[in-house]
Amino acid sequence: MRNVITWLQSIEKGYEPRNYAYEADAVPIGHYDALLECKVWAKKVSAVCCYFKEGSTGKRFQLTVYNNGGTGYFLKDCPVDFTKCPVGVMYHIRVSLSAKGLSKFEFAKLA
Repeated sequence: MRNVITWLQSIEKGYEPRNYAYEADAVPIGHYDALLECKVWAKKVSAVCCYFKEGSTGKRFQLTVYNNGGTGYFLKDCPVDFTKCPVGVMYHIRVSLSAKGLSKFEFAKLA
């Protein structure tokens, strides 16, 4: 069952999505564990905005997972369906910088 919520629902549940950085210089780069706190449908594109808190620093940030050609919301070579995966649990994730200098969400699995 899908468990992605709307922006308004996230506010009603006590999350504040504006407090999660999304700029490349604010998103940690590398492999690390992070708690997936909330998932919200993107407003302007077919995507799921994932709101994480890094395990070791508590830093909050947002990563986006786009619809993969109509087959679902998956990262390349990653089995996690971001419309159904659990929230409130730790994931081991990998983030890099794209050629354009943007943060690129590459991989996730339950930690």
